[in-house]
Amino acid sequence: MLALFNNVKLNFASKVSINFKSQTLVIQFFYTGASVSLSPNKDDFINFTPIVPSKRTISGISTSPEQVLGTGTMKCIVYTDTGYRCEILTEALYVPTAQLRILSVCQYQEEHSTLEKVKEDIQRMRSPKSM
Repeated sequence: MLALFNNVKLNFASKVSINFKSQTLVIQFFYTGASVSLSPNKDDFINFTPIVPSKRTISGISTSPEQVLGTGTMKCIVYTDTGYRCEILTEALYVPTAQLRILSVCQYQEEHSTLEKVKEDIQRMRSPKSM
């Protein structure tokens, strides 16, 4: 077991099935081992608090520590393997020199420890036909 998401074991390419409003949606997460979520794009944040650059760095995403320039709530757009669009809200770091966005499955699980929180994310799902 690599992670536990609402009592569902997650492996590198595991799928989480959630039955909601008489519809079963399958969300696929790839577990990277990241302990925090981050984004190099400030526009990903729906709220944002700047951090003094020299106060915080993060290691493990490149060969040298990267400067964290802020923190806030990041909106991640993910798609299920059935084509549904999902907006996931999670706390994240703003690291402008990062090469990609990282969604920490462990952090998301901690923030969404109740089924109601997961349902809130699922309610933001839309069929690709409705976009």
